[in-house]
Order: sequence, then C-alpha cells, then structure tokens
Amino acid sequence: NFSTNLTKVMLNFRFNHFNDENRPVLIHSWTLSYRLFHNNFWGLFDFGGYPPYDIDIYGRHNIKGSYEFIHSYKKIRYSIMVSADLLPDSHPSVEPLRLEGTAALYPFDTDMGFFASYTYGHDDYNYRFVDSFHRISFGVVWDWFTPFEIQRAKRKTN
Repeated sequence: NFSTNLTKVMLNFRFNHFNDENRPVLIHSWTLSYRLFHNNFWGLFDFGGYPPYDIDIYGRHNIKGSYEFIHSYKKIRYSIMVSADLLPDSHPSVEPLRLEGTAALYPFDTDMGFFASYTYGHDDYNYRFVDSFHRISFGVVWDWFTPFEIQRAKRKTN
C-alpha cells in the first residue's frame, strides 16, 4: 500500500547575497518541516489514507530540518546540504533518525554538475522505513532551480 494522504507544513528562511550583476553568489538556506500522516482525503474526508498498521510502523509524525549553503565563484558554483529527519513515534524496529549530507559542484556555467552524498538511518521511500543503512553515493546532478539574475526595480526620480 502506498498513499499520499499527508499534511506538510514547511518554513524556509534564507539569506541571499548578490553581486554587481544581480546574480546570487552566496546563499544560506534553513528549512524546518512537519509532516502528519493521516487517513483523510484532502484532510477532510475519511477515506483512503494510511491504514492503522502502517501508522504503527512509522508513526504519524515526521520532523525534518536542513541547512544548505550555495556559493558561486566566477563560473563555478558549489553547494553543501545537511539534513536530519526524525520519526519520533515510529515502531522500535525502525531507526527513527535519518541524516544526510550532500556536496555538489557545478564546474561550468550550466545546470549540470557532480555530487557526492552520505546517508545514515531509515530509508525514506515507501515501506523501506524499517531498513537502516550507511550509504555513499556519487553521480551527475541537474539543478532545476539554479540561481539566476534578478532585475532590481528602478527608482523613479522626480
């Protein structure tokens, strides 16, 4: 069984530093989210959702915090991201903590780059919450949301 009946609230705070061309060169981003798994379609109608035995395994609540640092130097951009994911009311057989760290390098002025990632804790895909592991990954990444030039508003002079 796989269902999508959940409610998620997310807060994100960021500092953006721009160069003289209005391109972001330094970004600090903090995110905190809370997710509630439930049995109500759109949070209102009592059908679908997660059955009680699923909730007994991974719990109703999920709390996640993350920090990301992005820096651009000339035509090179890199990012470092760390996150912690907690299932506070999961079954004792489930590792309640998941830690992730990812570094990405974009050596050209494009959206393509390379990444290295380390993950510890529960898997976060489907019913694999009961798996606990250490994983190191390497690969090619495509950044969907690259920093882009922001046109500042022009001041009107009288």
